[in-house]
Amino acid sequence: MCPKNAADTTTGQQCTTKSAMVKQKRKARSEAVGHGVTMSPRLREVLLKQRAAFVQKFGREPGLTEPVFFDPSADDPQPLDADEVTAGLLDACERAGLDPDQVFSHLGWGQDLDAYRKKIQ
Repeated sequence: MCPKNAADTTTGQQCTTKSAMVKQKRKARSEAVGHGVTMSPRLREVLLKQRAAFVQKFGREPGLTEPVFFDPSADDPQPLDADEVTAGLLDACERAGLDPDQVFSHLGWGQDLDAYRKKIQ
């Protein structure tokens, strides 16, 4: 970050244009607040598949405020229904022989499971 026609003290590079200064400021700000996200190869694969599914379904790139995991039966991007997600996870637990209470507790969703059980009774 340097004033016009001065050297950047962090890189030693010369700033001669406004666009160069803006790029350096953005880079410094990004590094300072940690905008880079580290993710596993599996997570990256899942997110790329979700993006591709979104583009195939809606014919465009997802916006910043649109759900990553969306309802594929909806005509416009809608988040998945929480009850459907809960039911699906319960079903997966049963098929895998896992205790749903332990799985939901591990995920920090224990209260969600209790609320879901009350709702379906």
